[in-house]
Parts: sequence; C-alpha cells; structure tokens
Amino acid sequence: MNKDKISSWIRPHTLRIGDEVIIVRSEFLQNPSHPELIGERGIITAFADKSICRWWEPQMKKKAGFYEDVVYPVVTFPDGSSRHIWTYMLELIDRRAYQERVRQLAATHSKYFPGIGSLGKYISPLPDTAICEGDIVRLKSGARQPTRAIAGWVMDNKDAFLVGWLSYRVPGDIVESRNQRPSFSLSDRFRRKMEDGWNEDELELVARGNFWREEHGQPLRFSGLEDAASFLCDTNRVQFVRSSKKVVAWGSLYAAMTQVKRGRGHGILRNKAFTGWSTNVWYRVVRFSDESLGNAIRNMTLGEGFLIPNREDE
Repeated sequence: MNKDKISSWIRPHTLRIGDEVIIVRSEFLQNPSHPELIGERGIITAFADKSICRWWEPQMKKKAGFYEDVVYPVVTFPDGSSRHIWTYMLELIDRRAYQERVRQLAATHSKYFPGIGSLGKYISPLPDTAICEGDIVRLKSGARQPTRAIAGWVMDNKDAFLVGWLSYRVPGDIVESRNQRPSFSLSDRFRRKMEDGWNEDELELVARGNFWREEHGQPLRFSGLEDAASFLCDTNRVQFVRSSKKVVAWGSLYAAMTQVKRGRGHGILRNKAFTGWSTNVWYRVVRFSDESLGNAIRNMTLGEGFLIPNREDE
C-alpha cells in the first residue's frame, strides 16, 4: 500500500473545525454527491453526530453515546450556506498541516490503521427513553405492522418483539443528530431479522431487557441457554478461541467441533457473508467465563449439534 493510499485510511481524522477545505472528486465515487460543488472552498464548522447504541458498545470498545462523525463534517461556504460533505471529497488547503497530521497519526497506529473508524471525540450520553435496546415490547393498536416475519419473542407471545437499536438519523439524510427523536428497530428473539421505523409512542413495554437490568443494578435474566449464549456472544462477553495467532475463524464445522471436544471451547457460532454470487461460511469457537453455563452449552453442542443463534442465521 503506497503512502497516498495509507493516508486515505485516516483522512477523516486529519480534519479539524476551522480548517479551510476544497471539494474534490473522490477516488472512491464514480458518481459523486454534490458534483456542482466540486472546486468550491469552505470552512469546516462542525461534524455530524454518530450514535453508539448499547448493542455495539462491547464490540467497539466505546461507551454508548454520541460521538463526532468525522466522515461527515459540516462545510460552510462563503455565501453562508452549509452542507454535510463526505470526508473523501474534501482536501485540506494547508497541505503542510495535512502531511504533519498524517505523520502524527501514522506514528500511533499500524500502517493499515485498523479500527481507527469514523468516530471522533465523545459528545454526550444517549438520551433517556422509556424503552431501550433489549427491552421486550408489543405494538399499540393502530401502529404500523412489520413487513417481515420478525415476531415471536417471549413465552410464545407472537405479538412481542425485541428492541434492536435506536437510530437518530435525520429523515431524508445520511447523518444522525442527537437532537433527532429516535426511531426504534424491532427484531425477533435473536436479532436475526430486523426492521426499523417505529416511534416510542407506538410501543408498549412488555418486559425489561438485560441492558436496562444491568444499568439498574439488577441481574441479567435469560429464558434459557439459547438466550444466554446468544446475548453474551452478541455483546462480545465471551472469549474467542483462535485458530492461529491472528485468526479466530475455523473453516469447517468439523474443525470447530473438534476444538469443543478437546475442551478448548464451549460452543460454536456460525458466520456467513455474501461475496458476489456465493456465500462464505465460517465458524467461531467461544468460551464463556461462567463455567457452569459453558459446560451446559458444551454438552448441548456435542450431544445435539447445537449452534449458538446469532444475527446472521435465518
């Protein structure tokens, strides 16, 4: 990877409020947004907001809340108008400052800059809502019905849903705002199918979920082993057994099952990804910190071929 390509990985983190920028044609877009603005200059006056919900908190190692979305700065033009412009359509006018910022970032990250992401500085916590992620809800009379088969969560209640995440996206835009009223997504028991677009006043609380219970000092509660295993894996509260020094994936179910038989792990997660016209499937072997739970899942895995449910199973 040449120096310019490496720099593109961290370009969002080289921009600051007050910087003068010029809008350019991005190497990543054949059909750029706002083509009429190419060549225009402006000043970065703010950044869009980006929310981290409770589901994503463990994976991203960031506390839930709002952050600067450095991929979408607000550019203010000489006529006083402002727009969110994708970072990769912006070039810093002061090239010396840009190169120095790249150098400083390169000194603190590996050359491929893994995990640097689109998050800037932390802004504020998520607002209080009567219903939060992980809660169990039903739709009030007159609320829009889901278009996908996502029902059937607790106690054979076909009208109950799991709250997935809350979105603060501005209608008709690609960015979020912490001043935006949240939109709720609903899903089935293991978040395998999800649909969004509900307001809080369309939902009726059935039972509190584990995020709310944890934040209020109450113990986590699960309806069974499947629930426990899925939640702990989904929120990254497990240890993944490595197939090599850097890889946590196993290419076949047989290889993953062998690791469970040998006692290296307790259970197996199946992952899949669509690539072109085919689907790649791989497996991850997991260990739970609670040995009694882990051993129970291990017995199910070996005795029944149990695979831990996750979002990618349908």
